Amino acid sequence: MELVLNCPDAAEAVDAAERLVLFADLERGKEALVLVEAAFACGPPADAATLARMWIVEGALLTDAGDPAGGSALYASARRTGPGVWIAAFGPEKQAQYEAAALPRGAGTLTLDGTAGTRGTTWVDGGVVEVPSLISAGAHLVQYGADGHVRFAQVVVVSDAQVLHVLVPPDPHPTPLAPTPVTPEVPLARPPIVLAPPSVPTGTHPYVHLGVGTDLSFGGGLDGPMEFGMNDAGMTVRLPLELGGGAAGRHGWVRAAVSAAPVLSGAATSPFEAGGHLAGGVCVGPVDIGLLGGYSWSEVLTTRVVLGVVLPGAPIELEVRAGLNVGADATLERAASVVIAFPGTRRIQRRHPAVGGPPKIPPVAAQP
Repeated sequence: MELVLNCPDAAEAVDAAERLVLFADLERGKEALVLVEAAFACGPPADAATLARMWIVEGALLTDAGDPAGGSALYASARRTGPGVWIAAFGPEKQAQYEAAALPRGAGTLTLDGTAGTRGTTWVDGGVVEVPSLISAGAHLVQYGADGHVRFAQVVVVSDAQVLHVLVPPDPHPTPLAPTPVTPEVPLARPPIVLAPPSVPTGTHPYVHLGVGTDLSFGGGLDGPMEFGMNDAGMTVRLPLELGGGAAGRHGWVRAAVSAAPVLSGAATSPFEAGGHLAGGVCVGPVDIGLLGGYSWSEVLTTRVVLGVVLPGAPIELEVRAGLNVGADATLERAASVVIAFPGTRRIQRRHPAVGGPPKIPPVAAQP
């Protein structure tokens, strides 16, 4: 009897979950991890590297969700399953937690219910075992199937000295004792489990802009060499705080904001300056490129070229701006700014459809 199964790719499912957790979309990250477990419920047995990456992604999600102990337990499972496997994008702090994670002591006994009288193979973390089987304490992936094909998977947590019973549902398509003719009018197939690509956002959507940074202007006109030394007597240092809003699509953005900036040092006539700006440009992947024009109530016009880059793992954008200030007496001075902006998770997801949420999925065990 021929079975047809369109099974999700476990490695691709882990990639989707990883991107969601990196961009701090924890709710969709949880849904994506459920899809990973569904991918392990069909197809070939799990390979160690993919399974270790799943534990790492889920450990990072629990850590970011305020459960460092749960995250450490999954990091330990990842080290046991795939020693040396790590996702560098999660950064050195999580890597230190991963390297410090220790497995719980002891072992428990795994047994499967519902498999008596059937022909099948049991895999734990991708390796074949005979049940009942003694396995180490901690999180494990249990799979069951036949002829190298998995039809059931479940993530379990084993405690020391525990006898853990895992119920395997009946196979809706058991192997017949004798060949049975199958006509085209009677299809024997399982419905596909499809790993749908993330939806591509369309249209333009509003967002709130909040930014804080450092603005430097260098007096003395443009005749001298472009030397931006910190000891320049004509340099003015400001700390702007920006609040505004804008609209963004997948390929472009516009923004308007007001700002207030204490003046820390320099030749400014006031210890505090206020102003505003208009900006806009294009989006190239995680990079914003654009132009900014503004006005300060100290009667200074500002022009800037803007380059913004989204920081991995957080809904934060680093903007570098460089250009000129035009004074009330038409004098020009060089200026540069570094601003940390918080455009929000929603905008970042619209600019990066690859981190969109996965579809809802059926229960983990493959359905008839």
